[in-house]
Amino acid sequence: EALSLRWNEVDLVGSKIEVGRTATWARVLSAKAEDGTREKPGPMSARYFPPKTRTSKRTIPIPAALVSILRAWKLQCPPSSADLVFPAPDGTALHRSRTLKGCLRPTLRRAKLRQVNVHSLRHSFASVLIMAGSPVTEVQHLLGHSSAAITLKVYSHYFSKTPTDSIKKLAGAILGTGPARHKKDTFTVDG
Repeated sequence: EALSLRWNEVDLVGSKIEVGRTATWARVLSAKAEDGTREKPGPMSARYFPPKTRTSKRTIPIPAALVSILRAWKLQCPPSSADLVFPAPDGTALHRSRTLKGCLRPTLRRAKLRQVNVHSLRHSFASVLIMAGSPVTEVQHLLGHSSAAITLKVYSHYFSKTPTDSIKKLAGAILGTGPARHKKDTFTVDG
């Protein structure tokens, strides 16, 4: 999704990103070989498709710090005929293996962190959200899962280990001692 992201899908004023397509790579078949018997494989090229599910098309809020980084990157970003946010230096679509080998792995090495892949970063993103107490439906939306059941199936072990103050909130709501307390209208009877 990130490699198919276009600048018109990044709202730097509204602090959000519209996820609307994914990139896949395929070898383009060129003209038939000189002997006419088979086609020669051409170069790899990016092809863009809508996400797998309706819910994969989504809006993701981005923090102010990331907005600042993206503003600076937009000024340095190589020009791309496809208006890509993360193009190759020549402006063409960047292949995920090149991103992994040329960007992510060297960055992790410099930071002295263990080597992971892009999917691991997605998993870490979800895990941190869950451990911070985010509702499963919010995590589902941000990941683009079609149902909360999928999110729970993959991440249920994090939900079960994350301490919450739900009992305290429940007691506050029932006993009227916590932030969930609502003021009730009081009526007086004049005699």
